[in-house]
Amino acid sequence: MLTAAILLYLVVLPPLYLRSGWLRRLAGRLVVPVPWPRHAIIAVIASLIIAAMDQERKWEVYELIFSLLTVSIFLNPQNRDETR
Repeated sequence: MLTAAILLYLVVLPPLYLRSGWLRRLAGRLVVPVPWPRHAIIAVIASLIIAAMDQERKWEVYELIFSLLTVSIFLNPQNRDETR
């Protein structure tokens, strides 16, 4: 369930943010860091690779990738000017 929510945040929010004025204002008011489309691409590719792995500790790799992705989003969000 958490994976689905994270993927929705990464895949659905960026294109909607660019097209929707009310969503842009809401993200600005709530100071939500909006990911770039490249973050979504990385997340989808990483999810597919992790799903294909047959290792006991694959979820640790998944956590590492998504934690690095989260740091990347917080350091350089799409709405950088609105989150300062």
